Amino acid sequence: MTSLSKILVVDDDELTREMLQMALSGSYDMSTACNGREALDMLEAGTPCDLVLLDVDMPGLNGYETCAALRGSSVHAELPVIFLSGRVTIEERARGYSVGADDYVTKPFEVVELKAKIALAISRKEKAQALSGQLDEIMGTVLTTADMMGEVGVVLDFQRRMGHC
Repeated sequence: MTSLSKILVVDDDELTREMLQMALSGSYDMSTACNGREALDMLEAGTPCDLVLLDVDMPGLNGYETCAALRGSSVHAELPVIFLSGRVTIEERARGYSVGADDYVTKPFEVVELKAKIALAISRKEKAQALSGQLDEIMGTVLTTADMMGEVGVVLDFQRRMGHC
C-alpha cells in the first residue's frame, strides 16, 4: 500500500480549510494552518509535506511573503506551492509566480482541476528528486572513475620509466 501525498493547506478562512479537507481527504493526507507564520513554523518543526496550498490574503505573513520565505529556505525551497486565492487579476497571478509559485488557482475553483494541478505538481517534484538522485549517483561514478584513472596513470608512467631503464 502506498502512502498518500501530504498537503499543507494554509488559509485564514476556516470554512475554506474544512471544504478543502473534505474535497481532498480521500486522495491526500491533509494538515492545515491558519496563516503563513503557522505554516512556516509547522514545516520547520518537521511536519511532513509534499505540497502547500496557499491563500494570499492572511493576517501576519501573507501568501506572497510565505512563498518567498519557502523559496529562500535551504530545506523547503523545492516544495511545490499552489496559490488558491480570490485575487483574480493577471497582476496578482503574475506576482504569485514571481515569488516562486508553481501554479495559481483562483476561487471559486473546480475540485477536479485543483486535484489535477496538485497531482501534476507532486509528480514534477518526485521526478526532480529522482533525477537529482541519479545525478548524485553519476557524479559519484565519475569521481571514482577519475580517481581510478589517476592511479592507472601513475602505474603506466612508472612502467614507462621502468622500460627506459
